[in-house]
Amino acid sequence: MDFLLEIGTEELPAFSVKPALKYLEESLKRLFEQEEITFGDIKTFGTPRRLTVFVKDLSEEKPKKTQTVWGPPKNIAFDEKGNPTKALEGFLKKNNASLEQVKILPKGKGEYVALEKTVGGQPSEEILAKALPQILDKIPFPKYMRWDSSGKLFLRPVRWILAITSKGVVKFKWGNLESDTYTYGHRFLSGGETLRGRKIEVKDPKDYLKLLKENYIIADHEERKKLIEKVLSEWEEKLQAKVPLREELTEENTFLVEYVYPILCSFDEKYLELPPLVIVTVSAHHQRFFCFQKPNGEVVNKFLAISNNVPKEDRVVREGFEKVLKARLEDALFFYREDLKRPLESLVLQLKGVLQHPKLGTLYEKTQRLIKLGEEIAQNLYPQKVEKVKRACFLSKADLLTEMVKELDELQGYMGFVYAKAQGEDEEVAKALWEQYKPKGSQDELPQTEVGTVLALADKLHDLVGYFGVGEKPKSTADPLGLRRACLGIIRIVEGKNLELDLKGLIEKTYDLFEGLKLSKAELIGQLEEFFKQRLVNYLSPVYGKEIVNAVVSVKGGLEIKEITQTVKELSQILNTSELATVKEAYRRVKKIISKVKDTYEVEEKLLKTPQEERLYNWLVQLEEEFKYLSSAERVEKLARLKEAIDQFFDNVMVMAKEEALRKNRIALLQRVKKLFETVADFEKLPLRGE
Repeated sequence: MDFLLEIGTEELPAFSVKPALKYLEESLKRLFEQEEITFGDIKTFGTPRRLTVFVKDLSEEKPKKTQTVWGPPKNIAFDEKGNPTKALEGFLKKNNASLEQVKILPKGKGEYVALEKTVGGQPSEEILAKALPQILDKIPFPKYMRWDSSGKLFLRPVRWILAITSKGVVKFKWGNLESDTYTYGHRFLSGGETLRGRKIEVKDPKDYLKLLKENYIIADHEERKKLIEKVLSEWEEKLQAKVPLREELTEENTFLVEYVYPILCSFDEKYLELPPLVIVTVSAHHQRFFCFQKPNGEVVNKFLAISNNVPKEDRVVREGFEKVLKARLEDALFFYREDLKRPLESLVLQLKGVLQHPKLGTLYEKTQRLIKLGEEIAQNLYPQKVEKVKRACFLSKADLLTEMVKELDELQGYMGFVYAKAQGEDEEVAKALWEQYKPKGSQDELPQTEVGTVLALADKLHDLVGYFGVGEKPKSTADPLGLRRACLGIIRIVEGKNLELDLKGLIEKTYDLFEGLKLSKAELIGQLEEFFKQRLVNYLSPVYGKEIVNAVVSVKGGLEIKEITQTVKELSQILNTSELATVKEAYRRVKKIISKVKDTYEVEEKLLKTPQEERLYNWLVQLEEEFKYLSSAERVEKLARLKEAIDQFFDNVMVMAKEEALRKNRIALLQRVKKLFETVADFEKLPLRGE
C-alpha cells in the first residue's frame, strides 16, 4: 500500500520548505527502519501552503517474529517439590503469562525458565498514528508561533492534516486538528467557498498530484521549478540577455507560488541611469523579479514576474508589478543622484558618529587601524601599491553613510566602487572598495586587484582580532558577526593567490593597534590558531578527506595556511604510493618507543657511541637543512630513504640504556627524527590503501 501525509498551512517563508521536507522524509525513514517496516521510494512535495510526503509500497504491518524472554534459573524458579517459587510468579506476572507457557531451555552451563513470545504484527497505520504527532512536534524551524488554544508550535498556523494509506485514513490528533482525507485547492482559482480553496477528498495517495493539478496546484516543486526555468530560457533567447542570480531567484520563486503564471513587464528607460547591480538588487532581492542583463553588463528594461494567480487580464497584474518596481527604482535614482553630489572622502570624518561595536569603537577608528594594517600587509605583498592601499583603506567604509547603502545595505562596497570611480579615484582603489568584502562564501570569487586583496585581508583580520579580543566569539549555532566567513575568506585568498603571509606576525601587529582588549596577545593567538584550524579542516576535508587534513593540521599551526593547503594537496596525490607506506611504518616505530617520554632532550654528539647512531644523526642533520627547500612530496621521498637508517638503529642500539646519559641522548635523537617527520604530517593518521 502507499502512504500520504500532507500538512496544510498558511503561507510558509520560501526558505523554510525544503529543510522541513527533508526532516519529514528522514524521520519517516528512521521510523520505518526502527519498526522494520518495508517501504519503497519516498518523495516529498512542497508549496507555500503544504508540506507533503508520499511513501510508495509501504508494508501493511510490522513483521511478526518469535522472541525468547529469559527468566530465572530453573533451580530458583521451582522449589524442591517442583512448585513455582515467588521468583517465577513475579516473572510470569511481569510478562502477563501463565505457567503452561513456561519452557525450560539451556542457556550457558545451566537451564533457565523462558517464554517464547510472538511480537510485531501491528498494522502500519497504528504505528504511524502513534508516531506522527511526535514527528510534527519536532519539525525544525528558525522561529515558532502559537495560533490556537492547543499551544502547538509551528512556523505558521496549520489548517488541516491529510493522512491516508491506500486502505483509508490514518487517524491521529495533533493539537486541535484531526487527520482526515481532505486537502484544499488553490485559494482563488479552484472555486472554493472560503479562502482555503475548494475542499477535495483524496481517497488514494496515487490520485493526490492529479487532483491538486485539476485544482490549480502544482504540488511537485521540481515541476514548478522546471516551468520557471523553461520560461526564463525562452526570454533569455528572445532578449539575447542572461538572468543574474538565476539559480537563487528560481529556487525562491518556486516556493513562493503554488501555480506558475509568468508575466513579462518593463520599466522606464530613465532608470537605466542607475548602476546595473542597483537595478538587479531592487528587482531581485526586494521584489523577487527576474532582470535581464546583456553580455556587456547593461540591464534591459524588462523583467519577469511569476504570479501565483491567473488574472482575467494580464495588463492589470503587469501594471501592478510595474508600479511596485517603479516606486523602488524612483527612490534608488533619487538616492544615487544625491550621493554623487557628496565626495566619499567628505563622509569619512562622519564615521566618528557610527559605532562598529560598543566594545570596539567607531568605524572611523576602524578606518585608522585599517590604514596601518593595510600598509603593513602591502609592504610584505605588494610594496609598490602601498599608497593606493592606504587610500583604499581611508575610503573603505565611507559608502556606509550614503543614502543608497542606508536603504540597500547589501550594496555596501559596490556603491563605494561606483561613487569612487565617478569621482575620479584611481581605478584599482575604486575596485578595492567593492572587493574588500570578497569572498563572501566558499563559492564567491576572490578579489582580482592587488589593492583589493590587501584591503580584503586587512578588513577580515581586523574584525577577527577585534571581536575575539573582546570575547565576541561565534557560538556553535550562531555567528552574527560573520567571523567564520571572515576566516574562510582569508584562507581562500591565501590559497587562491598562493600568498606568503606571516599571519601570526600580522595578528600580533593588529593586536597592538587596539586598546583595551580582554585577551592577552598569547591567548588571542592561541584562540585564533584553533579557529583557523577548524575552518581549514571544514574547508579542505570535502575535497581531500578529513583524515589527510587532520594528519597535516594536527602537527602544524593553524595560521600556516599556505603550507597546510599545499601539504594536503601533495599528500593526496601520493596517498597510495609505496614511499608513503614506508614512511608511515618508520614514523610509527619512532613514535611508539618515545610516546611515553614527557621531557624533551638535546642531542650531544659526543654521546653517539655506535655507528648506527652516528649514521642516523648524520642523515638527520643533512635532511633538516635540505627540508628548508623541499616540497612535502619531496620530503616524503627523502624520509622513505631514511627508513633503512632507522631500522638499523633499532636493530643494533638499545634505546632505553641503563646509563642515563646514553638513554636521554638516544631519546633526544629519536625526538628530533620524529620532529623531522612532522614537518609534513602525523603519518600515523594518514589512511593508506588496505588499512
